[in-house]
Amino acid sequence: MGVKGTVEVYSAAPDKSYQLANLVGIGILTEGYDGKTAWSVNPMQGNRVKSGQELLQAKISSNFYREINIEKLYSKIEVRGVEKVGDKDAYVLVATADGIPPDTFYFDKASGLLLRTDSTAIAPEGSSPLKSFYEDYRDVDGIKVPFKLRTVLPQYELIVTFTELKNNVPIDDAKFTKPL
Repeated sequence: MGVKGTVEVYSAAPDKSYQLANLVGIGILTEGYDGKTAWSVNPMQGNRVKSGQELLQAKISSNFYREINIEKLYSKIEVRGVEKVGDKDAYVLVATADGIPPDTFYFDKASGLLLRTDSTAIAPEGSSPLKSFYEDYRDVDGIKVPFKLRTVLPQYELIVTFTELKNNVPIDDAKFTKPL
């Protein structure tokens, strides 16, 4: 669609998240999870609290340790085998949590790094399949982190390229709280 903008993402253990996207021609979109309440503010839907399946999904996706604690967050895990993601072989895990569609994780067979996830985005206007690709891994304080996130939906592709990642930075809890 040719839309450009900036994105800020904050995460805190064990389960807090905040994202702000400032998109040219659309405006500012924010969403967060404070460990109990998931919320969203954007020009299309206004200020709202997430509930039902959308809340369950936010709870799991906001877990700081999601990729290394799959067995604690999902009630059923199935190893589906090995598939190619680009030119890499990846172990495929299908993880199901009660009340929401399953997530599929693709972990690089050689490095163990997450290469892709397939999931279902749950929103008030309906559900939509999405594929997220984690690319351009770099070392940040001894931890491999993807600097590029490419998300493919039926309607569009979203590419986020991070310019800076910081670990162990103090974040005020107010950042995760639903705005009034």
